[in-house]
Amino acid sequence: MKIEDYRGKISLFYETNPDLTQDELAVVLTADLMYKDLPEDLPEFRKKYAHMDPSVLDGSHEGITFLRIAEDKRPARVIKDRLNAYLNVKFHDITNSKGYEENAFLFRERSEIASEVIEEILLRADFPLEIAAVLREKEEVKTCFDFYEMLRLFRSATTNRLHYEILRKIGLIVLSARIDRTVEMEDLEKRKKEVWKAFDRGLRSSKKGKKEYYLWLNARHKVEFTTDVKRARSTYDKELAIRKRQACKIYPLQRFVCHPFKTHSGNQILHMEIRNKFESRGRFSYTSYVEKMGRKNLEFPNQVHDTIGVKIVVEKEDQIPSIIRELESFLGGSSTRKMEKNSYHRFGRRRLSEYSSPEYFVWKAIYDITLPHASISQVKKMLQLTKGNREAQRELRNRLAYFVNHPSDFVIEVQLQDIKSYLLSIAKGSSTAHASLKMNQIRSNSFYKFFPGEIYEREVAELKLKLLGQGSKR
Repeated sequence: MKIEDYRGKISLFYETNPDLTQDELAVVLTADLMYKDLPEDLPEFRKKYAHMDPSVLDGSHEGITFLRIAEDKRPARVIKDRLNAYLNVKFHDITNSKGYEENAFLFRERSEIASEVIEEILLRADFPLEIAAVLREKEEVKTCFDFYEMLRLFRSATTNRLHYEILRKIGLIVLSARIDRTVEMEDLEKRKKEVWKAFDRGLRSSKKGKKEYYLWLNARHKVEFTTDVKRARSTYDKELAIRKRQACKIYPLQRFVCHPFKTHSGNQILHMEIRNKFESRGRFSYTSYVEKMGRKNLEFPNQVHDTIGVKIVVEKEDQIPSIIRELESFLGGSSTRKMEKNSYHRFGRRRLSEYSSPEYFVWKAIYDITLPHASISQVKKMLQLTKGNREAQRELRNRLAYFVNHPSDFVIEVQLQDIKSYLLSIAKGSSTAHASLKMNQIRSNSFYKFFPGEIYEREVAELKLKLLGQGSKR
């Protein structure tokens, strides 16, 4: 969002409505800044994702099959056949067509995924509740799970917003199906375990117990930390008293426990973790994957290279080069390193993300790691099930030998950080926290792609005018 003269704006807002509450002022300020500073790559996104380009509603919809079907005036039976042909192309291969009822079941599942993605993008943007309520997907679109009924809703709709939200939903339904064909969802957790095993075996030499860090926000909103619990509590209490006097938001004293270990080369690693991009608060979610594709204008799901990510934390940043060398001793050398990004001063050029805090540092790169073929476990199960059938056993053993001798490359992201940067990324309330980074990414870029101004800006402006015109009823 564009930075403007807040003091002057606040004065004008109170002149218009002296009864504005603090909460209402926050809503008005946020609404006033929205849609003022659009991302430069918006046209590129709309070329690649035509279903989320509002201009197609004006008649320029070449290539959008749904809009062509919507113009078809033939009987319902013919229209359903056309819709079903569309679903077969999007959900199945050309030799595996399904009937409408079977496709309708898949469509319902994908509809729920699409609505969940839209809702979660709004939640991560963390707008005031009143603005989120204005932007939330219309209930009639959210609860429409049948493709033919969606077409009927589109035909009867009288607003561009309903038309757009239906097209957006169809676009996300198709995108989630494409993601599923690219990412082996059923094998993902297994792949994650295999990657973890490879890193653990390649790095860990001996354990060193546990280490505790205590962190808090000081009166200047900066993160402080120590391993001394007594110092942490006394300093936290002093800073807490100042924050209370300054009317700052209060956060508890936070604790992070890690389990350091020595590597085979004698390096010390404080913490190592692994994540799956489809995990969100302990549940499965497409949102991070879809949001990243939108933000980066990625046309194909296989352009997302951090589906599995490993993070390694060390004491100081000057220890990172030796960890990289040790990593590459079992990952296949520096030739396997791609798309390197480095925000540390000592490693050469400093390249911070436009969304990152200047206090937050990370080194990261994409690696190809060779893993056992994903089909091995299934073939082994089939061998157990076909005991006694010599012909089947012989064929399966041949397939097993083939898969064992043909491992597959799997792309992962590796991040290296010093402990200070890591703690900054997990500290609640800090501007450097991971949640704050995601909020900034969405508010600065992907929000405008999934919630275009042509559709939503007028309603956000109406909310602002309503609050300025009426204020609170006291």
